[in-house]
Amino acid sequence: MSSNHPKAGPNSVPAYQLSGIPYVTGSTGGTETITAKRFDFPYVTRFVAVSNHDGTANNEVRIAFSSEGMTGTPTTGQKNYFGVPGGQSINLDVRCKTIYVTTTTGIEWSLCAGLTTINDFEFPVLTGSNGFEGVGGAAT
Repeated sequence: MSSNHPKAGPNSVPAYQLSGIPYVTGSTGGTETITAKRFDFPYVTRFVAVSNHDGTANNEVRIAFSSEGMTGTPTTGQKNYFGVPGGQSINLDVRCKTIYVTTTTGIEWSLCAGLTTINDFEFPVLTGSNGFEGVGGAAT
């Protein structure tokens, strides 16, 4: 009997059917800078949930899957991020290995991700130049 069992890869359905391994982070508000923070997960995500704890709807937490997505495309003005308004949460059923978060100063937010057992290096980099046009950057 062989002991060489196949590992789960990016398209392994059973890896996404299991409950996720928790990964939780966030901010405490205060005087944090407003530059985008990059979070590299150790494994591919099964889901990502983001909560904006600020009480003002206009104070949004911005989420993107690439640095280019956060800044937008200068020639078209297109932005490939989404905002979570104050007092709201969003649950995303997505596979990714990196996420970018930015806010205005003083907004408290939290992020919870459910991780699979798929190593991050087995998942492609999400960028427009790799054919993932909706995450930012120009496709080539």
